Amino acid sequence: MMKFDLIELMNGKKDKIEVHTVIEKESLKFDGEDMKYLSPISLNGSFRRKGEQFFFKAKYDTVLNFTCSRCLKEFPQEFHLELNETYSRNPESEEIRKIEGNSVDLYELIEESLFLNIPIQRLCKESCKGLCPSCGINLNKNICKCNLNFEQEEEQEEVLDPRFAKLKSLLK
Repeated sequence: MMKFDLIELMNGKKDKIEVHTVIEKESLKFDGEDMKYLSPISLNGSFRRKGEQFFFKAKYDTVLNFTCSRCLKEFPQEFHLELNETYSRNPESEEIRKIEGNSVDLYELIEESLFLNIPIQRLCKESCKGLCPSCGINLNKNICKCNLNFEQEEEQEEVLDPRFAKLKSLLK
């Protein structure tokens, strides 16, 4: 939790508050996986008041440790993201966030932003070959013989399986 006090904006003493902070967190829980932060979250931005609304605009950087979906190798993933949010004590729409008390939780906002930007399939590189389904060897580092046999077995099954012979003739 990273609460930021807006009382000076609310009482009209200031029209703008600069935010420059570093947030230290251990890990981010996402989709049942604990992703470790490899660097603190560096946040730079500002709050501005216009009428009854408070506008927050910021940029932040961090690095998370991911596990590749194909080869299970851990790798760092950098994030350089922007935040644009509107707050109000009495929000008129769902797009405007409600201010509870005199402060807002910036980490909650960062966490939501990260959730939206973490890819579903996390790959160490686009060309990752993954693990052999038969022996489990990392195909990015080594070539296994069972992988070749595995492909040949699939071809043989396609030719030898009489159950699908009629279907195959219909497709021609």
